Amino acid sequence: MNEKDEALEIIRQYKDLIRDNKFDEFYKNLDDVDIPEFVAITEIFINAGVLDEVLQNLTTIPEAMFYGLNIDEIQIPNNIIKIEDRAFFGCDGLTNITIPESVESIGYEAFGACESLTSIMIPDSVTHIDNSAFSGCTSLTNITIPDSVNTIGSSTFTSCNALTSMTIPDSVTSIGSYAFYQCAGLKSVTIPGSVTTIEGRAFEDCVGLTNVTIGDGVKDIGWYAFYNCAALTSITIPESVTGIGNMAFMRCKNLKSVTIPSEFKSELKEIFGENYSRINFTFI
Repeated sequence: MNEKDEALEIIRQYKDLIRDNKFDEFYKNLDDVDIPEFVAITEIFINAGVLDEVLQNLTTIPEAMFYGLNIDEIQIPNNIIKIEDRAFFGCDGLTNITIPESVESIGYEAFGACESLTSIMIPDSVTHIDNSAFSGCTSLTNITIPDSVNTIGSSTFTSCNALTSMTIPDSVTSIGSYAFYQCAGLKSVTIPGSVTTIEGRAFEDCVGLTNVTIGDGVKDIGWYAFYNCAALTSITIPESVTGIGNMAFMRCKNLKSVTIPSEFKSELKEIFGENYSRINFTFI
Protein backbone atom coordinates (compact mmCIF):
# COMPACT_ATOMS: atom_id res chain seq x y z
CA MET A 1 0.00 0.00 0.00
CA ASN A 2 1.46 3.40 -0.98
CA GLU A 3 1.38 6.57 1.14
CA LYS A 4 -1.73 7.92 -0.60
CA ASP A 5 -3.66 4.69 -0.06
CA GLU A 6 -2.60 4.55 3.58
CA ALA A 7 -3.76 8.13 4.04
CA LEU A 8 -7.12 7.34 2.43
CA GLU A 9 -7.50 4.33 4.70
CA ILE A 10 -6.87 6.54 7.75
CA ILE A 11 -9.47 9.02 6.51
CA ARG A 12 -12.00 6.20 6.02
CA GLN A 13 -11.22 4.91 9.51
CA TYR A 14 -12.10 8.26 11.08
CA LYS A 15 -14.77 9.34 8.61
CA ASP A 16 -17.30 10.03 11.38
CA LEU A 17 -15.00 12.61 12.99
CA ILE A 18 -14.38 14.24 9.61
CA ARG A 19 -18.10 14.25 8.79
CA ASP A 20 -18.80 16.04 12.09
CA ASN A 21 -15.87 18.49 11.52
CA LYS A 22 -14.13 17.21 14.65
CA PHE A 23 -10.68 17.69 13.17
CA ASP A 24 -8.93 18.33 16.51
CA GLU A 25 -10.05 14.84 17.57
CA PHE A 26 -9.18 13.42 14.15
CA TYR A 27 -5.56 14.60 14.38
CA LYS A 28 -5.20 13.44 17.99
CA ASN A 29 -5.68 9.90 16.65
CA LEU A 30 -2.71 10.26 14.28
CA ASP A 31 0.12 10.37 16.82
CA ASP A 32 1.70 7.19 15.43
CA VAL A 33 1.31 8.07 11.74
CA ASP A 34 4.57 8.61 9.84
CA ILE A 35 5.23 12.02 8.26
CA PRO A 36 4.73 10.86 4.61
CA GLU A 37 1.25 9.47 5.36
CA PHE A 38 0.47 12.52 7.49
CA VAL A 39 1.36 14.89 4.65
CA ALA A 40 -0.56 12.72 2.18
CA ILE A 41 -3.69 13.37 4.26
CA THR A 42 -3.10 17.12 3.92
CA GLU A 43 -2.69 16.73 0.14
CA ILE A 44 -5.99 14.86 -0.04
CA PHE A 45 -7.73 17.69 1.79
CA ILE A 46 -6.09 20.25 -0.54
CA ASN A 47 -7.06 18.36 -3.70
CA ALA A 48 -10.62 17.95 -2.41
CA GLY A 49 -10.85 21.70 -1.85
CA VAL A 50 -11.70 21.33 1.83
CA LEU A 51 -8.45 22.53 3.47
CA ASP A 52 -9.96 25.86 4.56
CA GLU A 53 -12.82 24.01 6.24
CA VAL A 54 -10.35 21.68 7.97
CA LEU A 55 -8.27 24.59 9.31
CA GLN A 56 -11.36 26.44 10.49
CA ASN A 57 -12.22 23.47 12.68
CA LEU A 58 -8.80 23.20 14.32
CA THR A 59 -7.24 25.08 17.23
CA THR A 60 -3.73 23.78 16.47
CA ILE A 61 -1.90 23.26 13.18
CA PRO A 62 -0.59 19.75 13.85
CA GLU A 63 3.05 18.71 13.77
CA ALA A 64 4.38 18.33 10.20
CA MET A 65 0.94 18.97 8.66
CA PHE A 66 2.43 20.73 5.60
CA TYR A 67 5.92 19.22 5.81
CA GLY A 68 7.70 19.66 2.47
CA LEU A 69 4.55 20.52 0.50
CA ASN A 70 4.83 22.71 -2.58
CA ILE A 71 2.57 25.56 -1.49
CA ASP A 72 3.19 29.25 -2.16
CA GLU A 73 0.78 30.79 0.33
CA ILE A 74 -1.67 29.80 3.01
CA GLN A 75 -4.23 31.64 5.07
CA ILE A 76 -4.08 30.67 8.75
CA PRO A 77 -7.53 31.34 10.26
CA ASN A 78 -7.93 33.22 13.53
CA ASN A 79 -9.12 30.15 15.43
CA ILE A 80 -5.57 28.72 15.45
CA ILE A 81 -3.82 29.10 18.82
CA LYS A 82 -0.68 27.01 18.25
CA ILE A 83 1.53 26.13 15.28
CA GLU A 84 3.16 22.81 16.13
CA ASP A 85 6.70 21.56 15.45
CA ARG A 86 7.73 21.41 11.76
CA ALA A 87 4.22 22.37 10.66
CA PHE A 88 5.55 24.08 7.51
CA PHE A 89 9.08 22.68 7.47
CA GLY A 90 10.63 22.58 4.00
CA CYS A 91 7.78 24.33 2.18
CA ASP A 92 10.19 25.67 -0.44
CA GLY A 93 7.57 27.60 -2.42
CA LEU A 94 6.06 29.46 0.53
CA THR A 95 6.81 33.18 -0.01
CA ASN A 96 4.52 34.92 2.43
CA ILE A 97 2.46 34.01 5.45
CA THR A 98 0.29 35.96 7.86
CA ILE A 99 0.06 34.70 11.41
CA PRO A 100 -3.22 35.79 13.02
CA GLU A 101 -3.46 37.41 16.44
CA SER A 102 -5.02 34.26 17.87
CA VAL A 103 -1.68 32.39 17.71
CA GLU A 104 0.21 32.16 21.01
CA SER A 105 2.97 29.62 20.26
CA ILE A 106 5.21 28.71 17.30
CA GLY A 107 6.83 25.29 17.50
CA TYR A 108 10.27 23.83 16.85
CA GLU A 109 11.33 24.25 13.20
CA ALA A 110 7.77 25.34 12.42
CA PHE A 111 8.95 27.31 9.38
CA GLY A 112 12.43 25.79 9.09
CA ALA A 113 13.94 25.56 5.60
CA CYS A 114 11.16 27.63 4.00
CA GLU A 115 13.75 28.94 1.58
CA SER A 116 11.44 31.27 -0.41
CA LEU A 117 9.84 32.96 2.60
CA THR A 118 10.76 36.66 2.42
CA SER A 119 8.69 38.31 5.14
CA ILE A 120 6.71 37.35 8.20
CA MET A 121 4.84 39.37 10.79
CA ILE A 122 4.57 37.81 14.24
CA PRO A 123 1.64 39.28 16.21
CA ASP A 124 1.73 40.46 19.83
CA SER A 125 -0.32 37.43 20.86
CA VAL A 126 2.72 35.16 20.39
CA THR A 127 4.56 34.58 23.67
CA HIS A 128 6.66 31.55 22.73
CA ILE A 129 8.85 30.90 19.69
CA ASP A 130 10.57 27.53 19.93
CA ASN A 131 14.13 26.70 18.89
CA SER A 132 14.97 26.72 15.16
CA ALA A 133 11.53 28.12 14.28
CA PHE A 134 12.87 30.01 11.25
CA SER A 135 16.25 28.33 10.72
CA GLY A 136 17.26 28.00 7.09
CA CYS A 137 14.82 30.64 5.81
CA THR A 138 17.52 31.87 3.45
CA SER A 139 15.36 34.50 1.67
CA LEU A 140 13.89 36.07 4.81
CA THR A 141 14.61 39.81 4.69
CA ASN A 142 12.13 41.14 7.20
CA ILE A 143 10.74 39.82 10.47
CA THR A 144 9.19 41.58 13.43
CA ILE A 145 9.58 40.10 16.90
CA PRO A 146 6.77 41.34 19.17
CA ASP A 147 7.16 42.73 22.69
CA SER A 148 5.34 39.67 24.03
CA VAL A 149 8.37 37.41 23.39
CA ASN A 150 11.00 37.17 26.17
CA THR A 151 13.44 34.63 24.71
CA ILE A 152 15.05 34.17 21.32
CA GLY A 153 15.76 30.46 21.42
CA SER A 154 18.61 28.36 20.10
CA SER A 155 19.06 28.47 16.30
CA THR A 156 15.88 30.51 15.83
CA PHE A 157 17.30 32.38 12.82
CA THR A 158 20.29 30.21 11.90
CA SER A 159 21.35 30.71 8.24
CA CYS A 160 18.79 33.44 7.53
CA ASN A 161 21.33 34.91 5.12
CA ALA A 162 19.11 37.66 3.68
CA LEU A 163 18.42 39.36 7.04
CA THR A 164 20.30 42.67 7.12
CA SER A 165 19.14 44.10 10.44
CA MET A 166 17.36 42.91 13.53
CA THR A 167 15.46 44.85 16.17
CA ILE A 168 15.26 42.90 19.39
CA PRO A 169 12.43 44.17 21.61
CA ASP A 170 12.94 45.29 25.22
CA SER A 171 10.94 42.29 26.43
CA VAL A 172 13.71 39.83 25.47
CA THR A 173 15.95 38.69 28.34
CA SER A 174 18.11 36.06 26.63
CA ILE A 175 19.48 35.24 23.18
CA GLY A 176 20.02 31.52 22.72
CA SER A 177 22.98 29.63 21.32
CA TYR A 178 23.28 29.77 17.53
CA ALA A 179 20.30 32.18 17.45
CA PHE A 180 21.73 34.14 14.50
CA TYR A 181 24.48 31.71 13.49
CA GLN A 182 25.67 32.21 9.90
CA CYS A 183 23.35 35.13 9.18
CA ALA A 184 25.90 36.35 6.65
CA GLY A 185 23.88 39.36 5.48
CA LEU A 186 23.22 40.73 8.97
CA LYS A 187 24.88 44.15 9.20
CA SER A 188 23.42 45.73 12.32
CA VAL A 189 21.96 44.51 15.58
CA THR A 190 20.95 46.31 18.76
CA ILE A 191 20.79 44.21 21.90
CA PRO A 192 18.60 46.02 24.44
CA GLY A 193 19.31 46.46 28.13
CA SER A 194 16.65 43.90 28.99
CA VAL A 195 18.91 41.10 27.68
CA THR A 196 21.09 39.55 30.39
CA THR A 197 22.56 36.60 28.49
CA ILE A 198 24.00 36.17 24.99
CA GLU A 199 24.64 32.45 24.73
CA GLY A 200 27.48 30.71 22.94
CA ARG A 201 27.77 31.06 19.16
CA ALA A 202 24.72 33.35 19.06
CA PHE A 203 26.23 35.52 16.29
CA GLU A 204 29.03 33.27 15.07
CA ASP A 205 29.90 33.61 11.37
CA CYS A 206 27.85 36.78 10.90
CA VAL A 207 30.59 37.85 8.52
CA GLY A 208 28.83 41.04 7.35
CA LEU A 209 28.09 42.39 10.82
CA THR A 210 29.53 45.92 11.12
CA ASN A 211 27.52 47.44 13.95
CA VAL A 212 26.69 45.82 17.31
CA THR A 213 25.23 47.66 20.27
CA ILE A 214 25.27 45.70 23.53
CA GLY A 215 22.87 47.02 26.15
CA ASP A 216 23.85 47.85 29.73
CA GLY A 217 21.90 44.92 31.16
CA VAL A 218 24.00 42.17 29.57
CA LYS A 219 25.90 40.09 32.14
CA ASP A 220 27.16 37.08 30.21
CA ILE A 221 28.55 36.72 26.69
CA GLY A 222 29.01 33.07 25.80
CA TRP A 223 31.96 31.38 24.12
CA TYR A 224 32.24 31.93 20.36
CA ALA A 225 29.32 34.39 20.65
CA PHE A 226 30.74 36.72 17.96
CA TYR A 227 33.35 34.37 16.50
CA ASN A 228 34.35 35.23 12.92
CA CYS A 229 32.36 38.45 12.71
CA ALA A 230 35.00 39.54 10.24
CA ALA A 231 33.54 42.95 9.32
CA LEU A 232 33.27 44.20 12.91
CA THR A 233 35.70 47.09 13.53
CA SER A 234 34.74 48.22 17.04
CA ILE A 235 32.74 47.05 20.01
CA THR A 236 31.79 48.43 23.41
CA ILE A 237 31.27 45.85 26.14
CA PRO A 238 29.37 47.52 29.00
CA GLU A 239 30.37 47.45 32.67
CA SER A 240 27.40 45.21 33.42
CA VAL A 241 29.19 42.27 31.76
CA THR A 242 30.81 39.96 34.32
CA GLY A 243 31.49 36.92 32.16
CA ILE A 244 32.88 36.51 28.63
CA GLY A 245 33.49 33.04 27.24
CA ASN A 246 36.66 31.94 25.52
CA MET A 247 36.99 32.90 21.85
CA ALA A 248 33.90 35.12 22.05
CA PHE A 249 35.47 37.57 19.57
CA MET A 250 38.14 35.38 17.98
CA ARG A 251 38.70 35.73 14.20
CA CYS A 252 37.16 39.20 14.18
CA LYS A 253 40.10 40.13 11.98
CA ASN A 254 39.11 43.79 11.39
CA LEU A 255 38.42 44.57 15.02
CA LYS A 256 40.55 47.61 15.90
CA SER A 257 38.88 49.26 18.88
CA VAL A 258 37.36 47.68 21.99
CA THR A 259 35.96 49.21 25.14
CA ILE A 260 35.82 46.59 27.88
CA PRO A 261 35.63 46.32 31.68
CA SER A 262 39.10 46.31 33.26
CA GLU A 263 38.47 43.00 35.02
CA PHE A 264 39.09 41.24 31.69
CA LYS A 265 42.64 42.57 31.23
CA SER A 266 44.17 39.18 31.95
CA GLU A 267 41.81 37.30 29.60
CA LEU A 268 42.23 39.27 26.38
CA LYS A 269 44.03 36.55 24.46
CA GLU A 270 41.44 33.94 25.41
CA ILE A 271 38.57 36.24 24.39
CA PHE A 272 40.02 37.84 21.24
CA GLY A 273 42.59 35.27 20.12
CA GLU A 274 45.92 36.12 18.53
CA ASN A 275 44.40 39.30 17.09
CA TYR A 276 44.28 40.89 20.55
CA SER A 277 47.74 42.45 20.17
CA ARG A 278 46.51 44.56 17.24
CA ILE A 279 43.47 45.92 19.05
CA ASN A 280 43.32 49.27 20.84
CA PHE A 281 41.69 48.58 24.21
CA THR A 282 39.95 51.14 26.41
CA PHE A 283 39.32 49.83 29.91
CA ILE A 284 36.38 50.98 31.98
